[in-house]
Amino acid sequence: MKKTVFLLSLLLFCLNIAFTQNKCTNKLVYVSNQTISEVCFERDRFVKYVDKQTDVVEKFLMSKNTGREIILQCIIKTDTTPQILFSSRPALTEDEYQYLQSELNKIKALKSKVVEFIYMLEFQYKSETIHSETTFAPEISNPVLRAEKEFFMADMSAAIQLLQKYTLTEVLPVFSAFLKSQDRKYIGAVSLGTRIDKALKNNTIDLDSLCDYNIYYWKALIEMQAGNNLVFATKVFLLIANSDFEKAMRLSSVLDLFKKNNSISDLYLDELYRLLIISDKIQDNISLLNIYKSNKESDSVLLLLTEMQKAIPKSADLNNWLYHYYLEKQEDEQFNLYKRAVNQNDPLHFMKTEVFSAKDNYLMELRNEADSLFKNPQNLHRDFMRYADIALIVGDYSFAAHLYWLAITHFSNAEAGRDNLTAYFMYCLKKIGMDNLIMYFDFNQNTEFSRVDTELKALQDNHPAYKNFNPDDEVK
Repeated sequence: MKKTVFLLSLLLFCLNIAFTQNKCTNKLVYVSNQTISEVCFERDRFVKYVDKQTDVVEKFLMSKNTGREIILQCIIKTDTTPQILFSSRPALTEDEYQYLQSELNKIKALKSKVVEFIYMLEFQYKSETIHSETTFAPEISNPVLRAEKEFFMADMSAAIQLLQKYTLTEVLPVFSAFLKSQDRKYIGAVSLGTRIDKALKNNTIDLDSLCDYNIYYWKALIEMQAGNNLVFATKVFLLIANSDFEKAMRLSSVLDLFKKNNSISDLYLDELYRLLIISDKIQDNISLLNIYKSNKESDSVLLLLTEMQKAIPKSADLNNWLYHYYLEKQEDEQFNLYKRAVNQNDPLHFMKTEVFSAKDNYLMELRNEADSLFKNPQNLHRDFMRYADIALIVGDYSFAAHLYWLAITHFSNAEAGRDNLTAYFMYCLKKIGMDNLIMYFDFNQNTEFSRVDTELKALQDNHPAYKNFNPDDEVK
């Protein structure tokens, strides 16, 4: 009896070893951010689709009963059946490859509602029997890494085109889908998503009608909970689509102070290292312009200027360079044109110019001060409020409104150093022309706005650049 039990135990042990050795393991790896799947397709359908793919590949591996590792890369598309690529170690024969493709194509296709979605399935079967020098074939490249490499190797103009294409074909469609998926009671968010979706389909990104002069944009901003940067991030990428790169940089830099990387908008904001790279490329080109100018290489200056004005016509850095370029040539009409372009495209951009009034001197010093803020984390609240006030005073009402709303949702009155933050936010909306939206709120406009005017006037009158200005001093 003991012998029988022993033999039975030994048999079960051997069967367990054989089962373990023959077991096929698999792992799902997301190439696209997993959060995007929430708007790309129904989760249950995705799980079933992946399960069926897994069954096909595992049955194939076990039927061959030889050691092998397979990587399946699947790109779920919006307009056709998924694209499936294989890499195997050892390599698949042509017949094996065609068999797997045929079996996988029998699975009911899954399509994405918004953008392409990419994932990989990694399979191992008896991997311990695979020779260590055996390589995967054919090589499968990660589309995300391939796109990053292409971006890094691109020149300024090409990098801008790649960033704007990425913005229009992936980021904004995803943001639009998330906005439209909000509860219908959030009419601002749903309406903004719908408008962006329509603009993308019509290929007409009108920033003013989508954001600053769109009452539903501001409603959407107000509707979002503190810490949800979806509307803010939408504005950043709409600015990028509109070639307002410096304004996009300002807003995204401010959002870096608050994001927690726990939402789809924060994750896309992390991708804006691309914007920093483009900024560096712009500065490199401006340095080249200075070299060409110093060497009196007028043809090279003209050639590079033509390229830059086509790629970044709204760049305050470039228009600032042009201002000084034509100032040296004493071409009044031209340098005044570029001076206006700087102030129009980035009202906070510091520009060393001639000043003939206390007000102009004051505004120039404020722009210079804006560039000196946020050096010490200990002064975050003070610097942030000062930044918002400067944006308001120089006339960048939209940017100032965004800053005041961030302060309202993240700072206490004590941290902000004032008790009328809502009035400042509404004051900016009033300047933009959002009178109908202001009517939704119960507060005394005349009293509150008069108080803001008084506080802003005090800031001006007490500033050394204003009160100590002497028109007889040497022109700055």
